Amino acid sequence: MDALGAEIDKAGRVELFVDMRDAKGMAFETRKKAMPWAKQYKSKIECAHILTGSKLAELALRVVAVFAGGRLHIHGSAAALLAELRRAAPSVDTLPSVPR
Repeated sequence: MDALGAEIDKAGRVELFVDMRDAKGMAFETRKKAMPWAKQYKSKIECAHILTGSKLAELALRVVAVFAGGRLHIHGSAAALLAELRRAAPSVDTLPSVPR
């Protein structure tokens, strides 16, 4: 999160695109760090688009989205996230991947 925060500080304001299809949950320590981080960067994050990998995660995030003031968009398919990413960056033709 520190590296992402540094990039946000450089950019000023950002729109985030997050692929969480493979996430199995969030460890307590990560959640503990995420809340203050989110508060710190809230004013710099235009909105966040999140791709989930399970209906349960999608439902949980949709509940959180209600309290995010329209700034959290949950996507249930890679095609939906890619469409939003293309809107922001028209030259992108595939979702980026991280080697494992």
